[in-house]
Amino acid sequence: MTIACPSCSAEAAPGARFCASCGTSLSATCPSCGADAAPDAHFCATCGTALHGEAAAGTRPAEERKVVSVLFADLVGFTE
Repeated sequence: MTIACPSCSAEAAPGARFCASCGTSLSATCPSCGADAAPDAHFCATCGTALHGEAAAGTRPAEERKVVSVLFADLVGFTE
């Protein structure tokens, strides 16, 4: 089975790790755990991390910060 390069669409030999035409990597690796993934996989089979889309691009949802007030009080003799 031949693999088509995702960059230039040239056919690559089975087992090839890089495209012979443009040098693009043909094997995807998980950005989280580094495991090899199939070129058409959407999620890592080892850890479940997204391999494509916004989640794979490293974009994270905006942080949400809230103001919190905390009051500590020690009442002496309260339990009597």
